[in-house]
Amino acid sequence: MARRRFLDTLERPDFAALRLKEVFSYDTEQSLKFFVGLSVIRNEALCDICASSMMVEKNAARIDGIQWRCRKQRKMCSRKSIRSASFFFNSHLRLESWLLIFYMWANDYSNQQIVKETGLSAKHTCDWLNLCRKVCQNYCHNQPKLGGLGRFVEIDEASICKRKYNRGRFRRGLTQWVFGGIERGEG
Repeated sequence: MARRRFLDTLERPDFAALRLKEVFSYDTEQSLKFFVGLSVIRNEALCDICASSMMVEKNAARIDGIQWRCRKQRKMCSRKSIRSASFFFNSHLRLESWLLIFYMWANDYSNQQIVKETGLSAKHTCDWLNLCRKVCQNYCHNQPKLGGLGRFVEIDEASICKRKYNRGRFRRGLTQWVFGGIERGEG
């Protein structure tokens, strides 16, 4: 039976709570649900030809095993990948590999570790990680700036350090500075 949405109820997954052993156990469908939940892959699509809603259908020829398909008056207008208009559109990597790459990148794994665990070449790994950085850069660049005329921004800083064995003075090399700012309403 065809569906208009990939997921009927959209739940935003908690990426911070994800553990490596869980990432390794994800199959294509779980990875797809994860990315749809994060709004990286669309949950609904419109036909490029007739602008009507498309249906989700299985297709073993696609890398993810499903695709969007339009049916208007029993005539197929178009078909497209579930990845269309997403970060993954021209990628031939499986979504499970992408999830593993994102997990390792977000948890500061080195490029060599990512190459070893994913089996990708060093060049491709570097290219994909640069693309991840570029997406983050674009996101930060497009976010509104704090402050401005007539606006107040509260800023604070904190020095976080640790005593060795809870004794003695603070060690300079283990000090970490944290800065933060928040804009509170208008005026």
